[in-house]
Amino acid sequence: MLARSLFGLLVLASLFAACGNGGPATGTGSGQPDATPSAVETAYDRGLDFLRAAGKEGNFKDPGLTAFAAAAFVDRPGGVREEDREFVKGLIDFVLSFQKEDGGIYAKGLANYTTCAAIMALSGVDDPVYKAAIGKAAAFLKTLQTESGGIGYSDKNPGVADLSNTQFAIESLRLAGVKADDPVVSETLRFLQSVQNRSESNNSTYELKDGRIVMSGDDGGAFYKPGESKAGVRELPDGRVEFRSYGSMTYALLKCYLLAGLTADDPRVMAAVKWVRTHYTLQENPGFQNDEDPNASLQGLYYYYFTMAKALSLLDVDVVEDVDGLEHEWKKELVETLTSLQRKDGSWLNEKSERWMEGNPVLATSYSLIALSRCVP
Repeated sequence: MLARSLFGLLVLASLFAACGNGGPATGTGSGQPDATPSAVETAYDRGLDFLRAAGKEGNFKDPGLTAFAAAAFVDRPGGVREEDREFVKGLIDFVLSFQKEDGGIYAKGLANYTTCAAIMALSGVDDPVYKAAIGKAAAFLKTLQTESGGIGYSDKNPGVADLSNTQFAIESLRLAGVKADDPVVSETLRFLQSVQNRSESNNSTYELKDGRIVMSGDDGGAFYKPGESKAGVRELPDGRVEFRSYGSMTYALLKCYLLAGLTADDPRVMAAVKWVRTHYTLQENPGFQNDEDPNASLQGLYYYYFTMAKALSLLDVDVVEDVDGLEHEWKKELVETLTSLQRKDGSWLNEKSERWMEGNPVLATSYSLIALSRCVP
């Protein structure tokens, strides 16, 4: 079971690439989370009951929120509940009513996010009737790619791309059947390198408003977009300044690298894996400074869980061994964390940080349910 451990995977990749002296992992060999599917499904169904009650009019008045909720329903372990089938169909019909002639699915803004969420929901239904709509939506996403190789909010803001929008776009394109060697997907690698703190593949420099020059660091983690980290910057002992890497973006980077066809032995993937092992936690979105705001690292917490679960599932590991040698069965731990945070009405809500819409229980609950769907054996 060595390759099912994140440390083991890193060691094997190091040996294969002849770029390290790692030894064998000390894993227990079980490789399976103790949480049973029924424990996940119990929490999952409580969350779905909340979403049904919140969307009693058959939608959530917004195509993006409705699409995320629909994706949570179709991702349910064991399949869509019989009593939810008509409700889910109504959600999807509502989302599709926003599809434009150019293939995008959105109302006024957030064109990329909304279209991506729609593809996630539609592809999860696995019904050929939606094939044409998915194809048109994927074609629209391709038009959003900027010269940097990344993807931003919409074609109304050309030239501005970020890792968050890009990770949703790459996943959705792959779900729509676009291959890893498609030029649009492979071209994103240039952008991905530009938001990773790895000087061997990122030699970009940026000038801050105060005149300081920011250079790439070497911790292997990722930040929001070229020239900006939502976690700010840090000054190193040698006087250099680098953008702070943080958890949600590093998992987004890892996920994108894998979806773009990179393998575990690729140095860029290995660097991201090293950051994950160094900063493994489920208590916060790691990488933020809490000096001025004690809740800074709780920003985007459910987005973090959502992205972490998808990235580690793609990496196909059950155990993360941190840099202190402690083994974490991440699926079990994530189930325990999410069930402990679930509210009495079945929802989730980021009560300590509403940033990035996590004060909206529909979105936070959808993130949580989709993360839980990756936690079954």
